[in-house]
Amino acid sequence: MDLTREERDLVERFRSLGEQAREELLSLSERLAAARKKQKLPHYRDLIGEEIVRRESGETEVRITARPFLLNRSGVVHGGVLCTLMDEAIGWAAYNSLGEGAQLVTAELKINFLEAATSGTLTGHGRVIRQGKHLVVGEGDVLDHDGRRVARGLGTWMIISPRP
Repeated sequence: MDLTREERDLVERFRSLGEQAREELLSLSERLAAARKKQKLPHYRDLIGEEIVRRESGETEVRITARPFLLNRSGVVHGGVLCTLMDEAIGWAAYNSLGEGAQLVTAELKINFLEAATSGTLTGHGRVIRQGKHLVVGEGDVLDHDGRRVARGLGTWMIISPRP
């Protein structure tokens, strides 16, 4: 097989990675390929490996696995990842409370980091506290694989357009 110089360089860089890094890249490429197979553009959810586990009206459960590329320099899941998980959990709960086709955006999100998360599955639980005509207020928790609460959040979503 004839490879271009760029392809040969890429193969060499891949071979020089450690086993864990190679597994992460393979996992990422599988998630991106699955997105392509569904004929949709890859989304950040595909990149971080987010999985929506439960979607009910006003309540949602979302999961990710704490992979090495989601850790900060201290070896702890980056706060931005926990914020994203919290935003997704509460945001999906708000969306589900409005119904399919509604549009809303995060107007405000406050999060408290309570424990360090370093590995395993992280689960975001989101629930609606109050839904008004223009705003939805929700709360959420992020739990680690042992069920410890690692973050607690409260947020407000602005309804851009209600369900058609």
